[in-house]
Amino acid sequence: CVQLLGPSADQKYAALVAVKVKDGVKLGGKLREMVAEALKQMPEAQRPLVKLDHASAGTVKIHRFDLPGDQKPISEMQKVLGETSLYFAFRDDAAFIAMGKDSLAMLKETIAAPTTGPSPIFLYEVDVARLAPMIAPTEELRAAAKKIFQGGQDGMVRLSLEGGAALRLSISTRLPVVQFLSQTREM
Repeated sequence: CVQLLGPSADQKYAALVAVKVKDGVKLGGKLREMVAEALKQMPEAQRPLVKLDHASAGTVKIHRFDLPGDQKPISEMQKVLGETSLYFAFRDDAAFIAMGKDSLAMLKETIAAPTTGPSPIFLYEVDVARLAPMIAPTEELRAAAKKIFQGGQDGMVRLSLEGGAALRLSISTRLPVVQFLSQTREM
């Protein structure tokens, strides 16, 4: 599952990726061991960028990796996300990565949420209403997006792949998304 949140009041976004895994706690423990060993090899000045067991959500430990803001791609990313810290966590059934404005709080909330039965093999959700200010190439189109997505509603696109006796792919969205995308195509 991929989730994009925002924009916040200061026009920043956050992203969360959750992947279903088997033995996630074991996987997370192995990754933690590898990172702890790598920290011993890192230059002293870079070690503060990696914070193992930075936070927790219940019994799940959350690790933080600060990306160096002095590199151009990272500084560009910071303009959109506000923060350049990556958060990683592993629950027995899932692995999580979060980044951006208030992403640590979003990650904690997601980890603590109860699991609800079987999940799709692949699930991607994006809110085009939230993305519109970033993807609209002109001011005219950004203004049109505000009219199309009044109150920031009706912008969800969901792509799901489910297993079983046969694979089933489904895409669902609402009419305002189609209207907005058709206008971007015309420009």
